[in-house]
Amino acid sequence: MLGTTTSRLAELDEDALLDLLARVRRLRDKYVMLYRRQGSATVKKAKARAATTNANTGTAIKAEVFEDALGRISRRLASAARQEAARLRSERLAAARAVRTTGKAAKPKAPSSVAAGGSAARTTTTRAKRPPIQTKIAASTKAGGKRSQAKRDSR
Repeated sequence: MLGTTTSRLAELDEDALLDLLARVRRLRDKYVMLYRRQGSATVKKAKARAATTNANTGTAIKAEVFEDALGRISRRLASAARQEAARLRSERLAAARAVRTTGKAAKPKAPSSVAAGGSAARTTTTRAKRPPIQTKIAASTKAGGKRSQAKRDSR
């Protein structure tokens, strides 16, 4: 069953859990689709829905097994993500405490916009101060302008 026991899942890191989750989801989807297709074909052949109830129980059981495995993996992935977040948070707090006690701040990483030639101060301060609704309004206005320009250009 792809090793979804609690002990096996505990051995996996977050990335491995994500890969396993994707594999199990694909298999679950495969058997769910197969179950539906087989049921549909049986209904067409028997011309009655009642005749299809026991026709493909094996496929339904397989889909259910993968659904259970998916739940176990999802719970373990959520737990691993919480642990990783707590670890990162404690690292950040430790670094902040170290800066406070020594008085020397570590050189911060430059934002990706600086590497691309943009202004770091403008990028970080503008986005930090702008509420989400203003971002949406600005994007909507910009899109509307582009639509109007495209309409004019198409004439």
